[in-house]
Amino acid sequence: MIQLFKKEELTPKMVAHEAGFESSKEMATYMKSKGLIWDSNRNNYVMEQTDVDAEVIRAYPEEKVKEQPHIKEEINDELPADIEKYMELLKYLDSRKEKITELIECTMAGKAGQMPRYVIPGVFITKSVHMSNQLDQMIRDFSDEKNISQKEIFEIALIDFLKKYGYHKEVSVMLSQLG
Repeated sequence: MIQLFKKEELTPKMVAHEAGFESSKEMATYMKSKGLIWDSNRNNYVMEQTDVDAEVIRAYPEEKVKEQPHIKEEINDELPADIEKYMELLKYLDSRKEKITELIECTMAGKAGQMPRYVIPGVFITKSVHMSNQLDQMIRDFSDEKNISQKEIFEIALIDFLKKYGYHKEVSVMLSQLG
């Protein structure tokens, strides 16, 4: 679609129609979902500049980082002179890439409104806890509204809590005992 806008005789409405959208608003919504925004100076869509992009531009103005959709295709082969100060961070991130990937995927699943479901092996027991009546009512309402049992709510909450606060390996081992 971006290429269609380069043909100056086409209007946004014409481009939307040619690209299979019912309206230019529908196309705009689609483009926004892909991280593109309308740039009236260029009469075209461009990548939305994030805070990280702005930080890179401020930090390395001599690199002439372009604010266009094809920025990733035009990365300069030369590394910044001070790249060494980032090597330790890059090694740290690389050593934890599985955990980072899992966190990102969990976050994205949460944004899509999907709750994780766990199949817990073992014998089930009854656990009794004291809690505020307001919290109890909130759990009951959530259970009814989302069509999920209170047991599942507590299992999801406890597993996510344990994973987040230091029992990630133990939880992974427990969940892997299914096979």
